[in-house]
Amino acid sequence: MKILRLFLFLFLSLQVAMAQDNLLPNGDFEQGLENWYSNQFELNNTGGRGGGKYLSTEYLGFYDYPSVTTKKLKIENVAGQKIIISFWVSTNTPLDKTSVRIRATKDDGNEEYNMAGTSYNTIKGFTIEEEERGWKKLVKELSIPENIAYLNSFKVQIQQSYIKLDDIQIYYKEQKATAPKDFKAENISQRSANLTWKSQKGKTYTLQINGEDITLPENSHSYKMANLEPSKKYKAKLWATDAPDLVAELEFTTLEVKVQSELGKAFPYLENVKNNRAPKTFNYNIVDLPGVQISKVQVIFNGIEAEVDAQGNVTLPSFVEGNMKVVVTQTDGKETKINYYNVMIER
Repeated sequence: MKILRLFLFLFLSLQVAMAQDNLLPNGDFEQGLENWYSNQFELNNTGGRGGGKYLSTEYLGFYDYPSVTTKKLKIENVAGQKIIISFWVSTNTPLDKTSVRIRATKDDGNEEYNMAGTSYNTIKGFTIEEEERGWKKLVKELSIPENIAYLNSFKVQIQQSYIKLDDIQIYYKEQKATAPKDFKAENISQRSANLTWKSQKGKTYTLQINGEDITLPENSHSYKMANLEPSKKYKAKLWATDAPDLVAELEFTTLEVKVQSELGKAFPYLENVKNNRAPKTFNYNIVDLPGVQISKVQVIFNGIEAEVDAQGNVTLPSFVEGNMKVVVTQTDGKETKINYYNVMIER
């Protein structure tokens, strides 16, 4: 029974920690004022909620508004999400003199200087969630509009003297999955392409390429495709694993192999090499063109040259896996090189 209780405690603690993953860097001030501008707040090295650092004010006038504001903030993938804003203050802090201000950048690039639900002055909506040893936790829920690209500034302001401030947090109430944004294929070549997208924090993704599913690690935002076929169309789909109906799609075609007009013979790629696998022995076909002829063909696997006879039969060296390079040399000395990476040799 004790073991079961311990397991439940650890499980619930983990769920709370995951749900409250703070989106604000150094919200507990343990790195001092790194990432923060302070107006009339002073840093204290001991005495905070957990015994560590915190901020406080000395005597202030009635019209003074002590505040802290983030530096270089960029919280992405928040459009349409519900977030929780929370921070700890001394118990003498009045709710009607506490405010937060969030500035954001919209999808069109324009600034939202004062997001709805926040204010330059005091606002309603804060509740006291808990109290402990001279501190109380203020909490407010906020819905982010759909047209917000990212949050770029966060400010806490309190009209009060002799107050303390610690452990500022912004976290998702429950992060709603969305279709991956800015899904695109970049650096497309004859043999490779790089897929990129904007990922949601804490999400795992499934990538489908020409009907084949690939499960990606958590927080992935790119995938390198290698050993592709030239002049071939590829179709990719991407979705968060917990939201398979919200799919981003794209298509691209790998580049055509360009053969110089004076090149006598060349092969654009080895048809035998598919899905990163090659047989131990195979035959390549070369394309006959008018002009300069081929003087030599080399197939090199893990730095060791394979056997290639006059009929184009290739016998690879005894490896299980590795990188393969094909070098076609013309009689005029010009070379064409083709690389294959992470190739498995079939037995």
